[in-house]
Amino acid sequence: MLVNKKIKYIVLSLLISILPIHTIFANGVHPGSVMVFSAEAQNISIAVHTVPVVGNMHITIHLADKKSGNPISNAGIQLFAIASSPLAIPMDPLAATPTMNQPGWYWVNLPVTEVGNWSIILIVQHLNNNHTFNFNLNVSESLGMDWAIIGVFGALFALIFWSAWNWLNLKKRKNGKTRGKT
Repeated sequence: MLVNKKIKYIVLSLLISILPIHTIFANGVHPGSVMVFSAEAQNISIAVHTVPVVGNMHITIHLADKKSGNPISNAGIQLFAIASSPLAIPMDPLAATPTMNQPGWYWVNLPVTEVGNWSIILIVQHLNNNHTFNFNLNVSESLGMDWAIIGVFGALFALIFWSAWNWLNLKKRKNGKTRGKT
């Protein structure tokens, strides 16, 4: 019965330790992302960040007022992507979504299916003006798994498990029971 209680405490500790993962806000500039484009037009300054690899590419776009530097949060952004391959299937335009609690930031997920040079067209609608930005994006193969991050989470998981196990054994010793006996 004591072993079942230990297992319950350990499982509960592990569940509590991974709960903060669900609160991560995944917009803005990410580790490994690069600025793939920046420009200014009339009253807008734009910067585009992403990790240019095959897959579901998360693109973040930052808009700011050119003069004041204040973020622009009320713009409409459409993204068009065209692969350089002659066999590429044309994509429908994608609307960028404003990021919650981060003024001036927008995001869009671009499903990239092939390696190569992609032509990107961004149309920004702000204050009754349309601004068109064109740039090329060189997409490479997926980077694969990030073993360093997996290792850090594995070590953290093992540390939490080991701490919970020792805490339960220490609690048992304080109650007058010896280690290893149930």
